[in-house]
Amino acid sequence: MYITVHDIPPDTTEEEVRRLLSRFGHIENIRLNAEGNPQRVDAWVDMDISRVGAHMVAQRIQGMPYKGQTLHSYVPLFTD
Repeated sequence: MYITVHDIPPDTTEEEVRRLLSRFGHIENIRLNAEGNPQRVDAWVDMDISRVGAHMVAQRIQGMPYKGQTLHSYVPLFTD
């Protein structure tokens, strides 16, 4: 199940995102995207959890401070 995380600092690596979010469950894949605003990176995080679990994780991430920025997260309705 995908969770999107927004406003990640641009110097953040996939490994750092993995370490930050792995406490919430097994991460299968992470895609970082800096298109649009390179100062605020987005991440698509594919986790091995249910839709309900993904919503719970997104709620825990929402508003989380990280490297001087506030993270925002949600579970998209549709994924590719």
